[in-house]
Amino acid sequence: RAIMKKADLSANKSNLNLEWFMGIMSGTSLDGVDLAAVCFHGDQIHDIVTHYVEYPEALRTELAHTALSPTFNCIQFGELQVKLGKFYADCALQFTQQPKYQAKIGQQELKAIGNHGQTIRHHPKGAHAFTMQIGDPHYLCMALKTPICYDFRSMDMAAQGQGAPLAPLFHEAFFPSAPDLKQSVYTVVLNLGGIANITVLEHKITGEIKTHACDTGPANTLLNQWVYRHLKQSFDKNGAWGASGECNITLLQRLLQHPYFEAPTPKSTGPEIFNIDWLDSQLKSLNLSNEDVQATLYHFTVESVAMHIEKLLSQTHSSSGQNKIIIAGGGTRNPLLMELLQTRLATLAVVMSSEDFNLDPEFLEAAAFAWLAKQRFYNKPVNTFNFTGATQPIVLGSMIVPAFID
Repeated sequence: RAIMKKADLSANKSNLNLEWFMGIMSGTSLDGVDLAAVCFHGDQIHDIVTHYVEYPEALRTELAHTALSPTFNCIQFGELQVKLGKFYADCALQFTQQPKYQAKIGQQELKAIGNHGQTIRHHPKGAHAFTMQIGDPHYLCMALKTPICYDFRSMDMAAQGQGAPLAPLFHEAFFPSAPDLKQSVYTVVLNLGGIANITVLEHKITGEIKTHACDTGPANTLLNQWVYRHLKQSFDKNGAWGASGECNITLLQRLLQHPYFEAPTPKSTGPEIFNIDWLDSQLKSLNLSNEDVQATLYHFTVESVAMHIEKLLSQTHSSSGQNKIIIAGGGTRNPLLMELLQTRLATLAVVMSSEDFNLDPEFLEAAAFAWLAKQRFYNKPVNTFNFTGATQPIVLGSMIVPAFID
């Protein structure tokens, strides 16, 4: 994976107020762990170093089983929590020992680490709504002797929000100042993780930015689950298997009838809803090849993304050239998914990559949690009302520090 570097903000670095934070992200696609050490100048990225560690097969399988299991064994759950915390610590230590990390950061102070954790339940509705990200942060704190910020979503839910999505906070801080976006009416940031989510930055004539955001439905989660069931592969490499099939319109229409797609915002979702069991229920009475199902799932991702973007952009009379769609996330590695999205979205906006803004698409979310760690470290409240529904500004996340920190 590439290391993306932001151009120097000044020839004299010593005059800049530069601070390093690390973000650790493992998404619902369950492929592995993204780590990004980010040097911030205010809210802008001055420099970034990245690293990726794939989940061992046994750990990935255990996490997938736990995420879909209706009940937990207390001992097994507690051991998994610690096992994953130790794995995060090993990943971070491995990262800090990399030559690329040492060359950029060396002995400079790492202010804090923002660790998202692994989501195994997201239950944003009901009398006792909750979200659960596991991976014991204390092992990370002990291993790196650095403050750890974690559990970012629970305070949002306590403030009557849905706890997701949170990356839009970083998007609205980072993207509006980019020269390429100054003339936009709408800028859409599309993240393709296990679940797809969009951030819509509405550029007002006054210079104000109004932010809308939501999860749009599956991105990679169903694609990965289906290919794993039939080929025992963790993902559809280069989209080759999906490209060998044909989209079935009857199945596609069934999938798109899920009530989530017509639900008003704020809203968020996860593999608790869009999983292999739900897919099986939609396949009843249909006699389709496995390849045709995979091909249809690609179109399902694309159409569910497009219908959410279209709904919002239909409110303006702007031309497609005045709108920008910036795509990021692990799904950008899949050429079939990207080709289908480019074709489908081209009439709505100019389609770009976060790489056009010196930010590796695969590490955008890890960078976002480095930024969220920065906000938590300095106790800065954020306002998520427009996209999670939280009723007041809040400081997101808990923080632990090594005992010897001054």
